[in-house]
Order: sequence, then C-alpha cells, then structure tokens
Amino acid sequence: MLYAWRDFGACRDLPRSLFFDYETEQLKIPDEAKQACHDCPVRPSCLEHALHHENFGYWANTTAGQRRKIRVKVGIVITPPQGLYEPELMNLLADIRA
Repeated sequence: MLYAWRDFGACRDLPRSLFFDYETEQLKIPDEAKQACHDCPVRPSCLEHALHHENFGYWANTTAGQRRKIRVKVGIVITPPQGLYEPELMNLLADIRA
C-alpha cells in the first residue's frame, strides 16, 4: 500500500477535523492535534508526504504556511498524491453512493 505508514500514525483514530477544520473555523491549532503529531512514530514519513503533496491541513507538526516556506527553501515542487490511500478511497465511494 502506497501510504501504509498512515496506519501507524498517532492521528489514525482521531477526527480529521482536528487537522483541517481549524483553518476555516479557528486560528489556533487544537492541542490534541499538536500532541498527536509531536508523539507520532511516523512523523518523518508524514512530513515527507506533506511537503510533496499537501497544501492544506496540519501534518507532522507543520502548518500549510510552514510547509510552503520549507518548499521554497529546499526547492520542492508540490505534486498531486500518487494515489488514494485505500481506506480513504472506500470512504469516498461510500459517500458517493449515499
């Protein structure tokens, strides 16, 4: 599986809204999201993924703005993800069918 590292993330059982909705609903990143990222065993893989593929959200203890600055500094060009993570694909298909 392309993104199998996600299965081991400290965020795997937390609501996705902790990592994304703060951008539109509040300015402060939830402490629960910060703590999950801080203690996460797959943070390096998550950061690598986020630097290359994620314009939004809180990934590997970084905001979208922090990742933009890192990309500029090291010359990373963001690209679309290589493919959907299988459980996410199944959730998307279930939403479409509902």
